[in-house]
Amino acid sequence: LALGQNNVATTSAAFLEIGAGARSIGMGSAFTAVADDPSTLYWNPAGIVYVTKPEFQTFYSPWLVETQYHYNTAVVPIEGYGNLGLSFTALTMDDMMVRTVDIPEPGKYGQKFSAGNIAMGVTFARKLTDRFSFGFKTKFIQETIWQMSAKGFAIDIGTLYTSSKNLKIGMSIS
Repeated sequence: LALGQNNVATTSAAFLEIGAGARSIGMGSAFTAVADDPSTLYWNPAGIVYVTKPEFQTFYSPWLVETQYHYNTAVVPIEGYGNLGLSFTALTMDDMMVRTVDIPEPGKYGQKFSAGNIAMGVTFARKLTDRFSFGFKTKFIQETIWQMSAKGFAIDIGTLYTSSKNLKIGMSIS
């Protein structure tokens, strides 16, 4: 009896691991417990309870091999219910020439392909007590390269606790 495993292309949605927000990236990605601006939609969905007025944030970063990373968020407090957040993430690139073994250096009129990734999310968070908040985010994810695409859904869950001495403890699962 012979068993084998093939690990080719076993990673998906790796673009979701790129951090978002200049402040949080500047803090070395240690933002799960701080979580108090719209970028917290990436780090900890429970943190949007600390956004007290409607806010919008956009983040752009040139990424590897001429790709562009975009992260846009909006948070709206809904009095008496909690906070609602929307997010849009995209990793884009310009069209590239198709290269094959037979044609490793195509001319300028050769066949081109594109690739890109997007994620769109809706988040809801609420304070359960004056010290403890809970939030969850549902997101649609799509990856596309040339003639292929993959789609899926994911859920992020987060909690945030503030102690009597103002120490914040956060947890987030993606």
